[in-house]
Amino acid sequence: MAASTLPELADADARSTKEGAQRATKRLEVIQQRITGAADDTEAMNEKLAKATTEERELKANLEKFATEAEADAIVERLRDLTIEIRGYQAQLQELAESTDRWRGMSAVLQEEVRRATVQAARAEKEDAAEKKENADEPKAGEPPRPPNRAGIRRLLAASTLGDAVGDTTAALATAETHAYKGLPAKLADRVRERARERLATTGGLRASIADVTAAVADLRPTSEGPAGKTALARADFEAAETRARDFVFRGRERLDAILAVLATIKAAPELSAVDHDAIEDASAEAAAGLDLEKTLATKQEALHAAKAAVRKARIAANAAKPDEDPELDPAVKQAQTKLKAARKAVDDAAATYTADERAKVDRLSAAVPDVRWRLIQQLEEIRHELVLLKVVKAKALAQDWETSETALVSAILEDRKAARGLALIRAELAVRNAAVQAAAPTEQSRMFSALRGDG
Repeated sequence: MAASTLPELADADARSTKEGAQRATKRLEVIQQRITGAADDTEAMNEKLAKATTEERELKANLEKFATEAEADAIVERLRDLTIEIRGYQAQLQELAESTDRWRGMSAVLQEEVRRATVQAARAEKEDAAEKKENADEPKAGEPPRPPNRAGIRRLLAASTLGDAVGDTTAALATAETHAYKGLPAKLADRVRERARERLATTGGLRASIADVTAAVADLRPTSEGPAGKTALARADFEAAETRARDFVFRGRERLDAILAVLATIKAAPELSAVDHDAIEDASAEAAAGLDLEKTLATKQEALHAAKAAVRKARIAANAAKPDEDPELDPAVKQAQTKLKAARKAVDDAAATYTADERAKVDRLSAAVPDVRWRLIQQLEEIRHELVLLKVVKAKALAQDWETSETALVSAILEDRKAARGLALIRAELAVRNAAVQAAAPTEQSRMFSALRGDG
């Protein structure tokens, strides 16, 4: 009966990986026996070669001592036979050496295969035992306490109050924000908040670029790799869902406590000095226009980033749909490129308007604010973003995503089981064959010479 749950799959994996390790071990034993036999044959062949070589050397040394022409002719004939015999021994030794090198290469591959299979079998056995515990909600009587299993984590998710606690941070965040921005002109404070959002958007854009490619790979893998690709994606989705759930349960409260501690630190930080206030006030009026120009430039830059992302997505789609064609000729890519060109021009125009003189005025205002205050604002904005991320995550949604991904994983594994095992066997055989070819390569020229000469 086919497995329908992860514990059943783990039990099947434990059996199959153990059998795989046994098969690999038997193959390795056969190869090692061949290496041992080749060593014995090499030793015997070396003895024959040494004997023939010694006879040849002695005959050559004593050739002039023979009185009659008939005796000399007999020696020459014997030397000719010895030459053929020696070449034959050398050819056989070369064949044995090549075979030994080939088998040693195969042995190295098989040793790694045995090691890998043994590790897999041990891991599968442990995973099997672990999976069997996942159905037990609580330790049995007399058992020591253990970390919550999947069933326990699901219970903790269902009972979680972290969402309410995150919502209760609104007042603390507002108080810390008031203190962090206290003393800054309103226009500068607004611009700094926008800078924080823009910086986070840039970082998010970088992550999004990875996500775009990852999504394209996810779309293509089931088609290009068949059931194996589908299984790999399903496993990655399941593990990611489980990680998110565990992180929420075990680290969510810890992250929130750390956030509250930093907010308290911001609130307790000293205010700006009178000297700081005067310097900021002096630089504020002349920087107003520059802040507006900077904002305009930043808006155009955001549009440029979005246009670049659109080009990237269009290229990915074109490459996926028509891999043998130039993506730059794709209509969607051309359209995105046109918009990108316009966005670049808008940035160039805004940058030209934001002159060096206006930039200098904004820089003087920024310099009037002490770095210690900038650090407080940085902490505040990073925490604001962290709280947004925490608020987005819902315990119920995490649990549902986890359950759905587990169902998909079981389905994919059942589909992939037979194909994956066959592919693994073929790949292992390919590695052995590659090792054999590589081992034979260094002696190929000498073997060609021996073959042309007809040795052996």
